[in-house]
Amino acid sequence: MAKYYCYFGKQVKGPFSYAIIRNALWRGEITDDMMIRGENADEWIPIRDAIDDMRAEYEREKNEILTPRQNKFADNLLTTSFIVFICAALAQFIAGAILWSKGSLEIGLPLTLSSLGYIFPIAVSYVLRQMFRHQLRS
Repeated sequence: MAKYYCYFGKQVKGPFSYAIIRNALWRGEITDDMMIRGENADEWIPIRDAIDDMRAEYEREKNEILTPRQNKFADNLLTTSFIVFICAALAQFIAGAILWSKGSLEIGLPLTLSSLGYIFPIAVSYVLRQMFRHQLRS
């Protein structure tokens, strides 16, 4: 996020985000003639001359989907959920099959058949993961 420095009398304070500066303007804590500069800027200008550019930059940054680190985390989370659902379905199926094979039909059969309930979450997590990866490539 872009950061800005404000010139308060004889002191430079900051960095502040656009949202903090905007809120301070709304509350009347600062005026639109206060001098401001961006983090990488050399020139001090009044807030009123910079506010539209600040808002545009804020909106652009806000609309960025994810950082590379967040992308990796999201991909790992989707992959993990996919694997967890598969493991849970297999564990339930195997437990049901074992109980069924040992003669406990009233517990084993429903347990085995109910493992099919994992098909939907497995499919959804797989599709979401594939859509996310496709989005990253494009």
